Amino acid sequence: MGGSHNRALLVGDRRFITAKDGSWYTEGPKGPETGERYLKWFEHVTVAGRFGSMEGLQADRLNCVNSEGLTVAVLPHLSGIKARVQNLRRARAMLQDLIDRHDAVIARMPTQLGLEAIWLGLAASKPVAVDLGGCSWDGLRAYGTFKARVFAPISFRRVRSAIANTHWVSYVTQVYLQNRYPAAQGARVIGCSNVDIPAVEIVPLQKRLERIVEGDRRLTFGTIGSLHGKFKGVQHALAALGRAKNRLPPFQYRVLGGGDPAPWLELAVKYDLAENVIFDGTLPAGEPVLDWLDAVDLYLQPSLREGVPRALIEAMSRGCPALASDIAGIPELLPKEVLHGAGDVERLSKLLEVAVEPSLMRAHAVRNWERAKDFERERLEKIRDEFWGDFAVEAARRR
Repeated sequence: MGGSHNRALLVGDRRFITAKDGSWYTEGPKGPETGERYLKWFEHVTVAGRFGSMEGLQADRLNCVNSEGLTVAVLPHLSGIKARVQNLRRARAMLQDLIDRHDAVIARMPTQLGLEAIWLGLAASKPVAVDLGGCSWDGLRAYGTFKARVFAPISFRRVRSAIANTHWVSYVTQVYLQNRYPAAQGARVIGCSNVDIPAVEIVPLQKRLERIVEGDRRLTFGTIGSLHGKFKGVQHALAALGRAKNRLPPFQYRVLGGGDPAPWLELAVKYDLAENVIFDGTLPAGEPVLDWLDAVDLYLQPSLREGVPRALIEAMSRGCPALASDIAGIPELLPKEVLHGAGDVERLSKLLEVAVEPSLMRAHAVRNWERAKDFERERLEKIRDEFWGDFAVEAARRR
């Protein structure tokens, strides 16, 4: 849909891991973060992120970034005061070189590298678009360190200012992020989740409802999220499960996501959950993840930072009942009675006790499955095509 030889630079903070044969891999999902999605509108996409390590990982459990027309560029990271002081000049120089060689800039926000790319792209008179997936303030306030909390209002103002100067903004929420980070006057904006699910099928829901009726078996709680930080709230899920353990049926808690499980296993021991918790590592996106979700009876999303969590929508599309924190765009997905305040372990533990009642599980399974239809690929692609297609045309016009 874009012009001939249109080249886009996508900048975010995704970690890219290189194998011995030179191939690139990533722990998380492919698509908006890794550049493949934008190949629909641009002939070539360079995705710039951070360097990751293969240590402790297996290539066949990662996603390979190998699409034709896609190039990976690794930049110095800017997270933390020390890294920013050491790396900022080099990161800006590398970004400037990349921007000069591309027709358009797409910044995944909120990220430090994305923020630099916005200002450099605007200064170079290149068309700049923002894909806003979360709130800088929420993330830093939830991170836990004193430095992060102090930096939260500074980061919030910087991100808000950058987006206020941007004329192409794709928000993952319908209301929340739009209110916090308004775009420039007259900007083209959309509210469109980054989730990528095919048509929502009835069979997974039917199988789930049959399984709920069976009863008398061990329940499986599940969360999808990286273990590299505390943003996904796994620590609060463990605390709540530990508190409610004696009032719940026999259960296991499974977590799917990259990162070192050792500290989390220690936390599980602390809450007397050593025999209940399984860390499944990573899986390739698509069917393997959906199959994993089909084995989960109740999905938990106790996040401290989000936009609109794709994993939650994927779980809903498989008919998963869910409990989640009430931050960002999550209340746009789930009713109030299944939400808890971020970090509110007591409320989450009480919700767990109620949510395992079979009639409620069935009701929420159906409700979530119906809501997930709003995020089917065909519907969202129409919204994306109009926005990103026009952005590609603008890039070609200004080339």
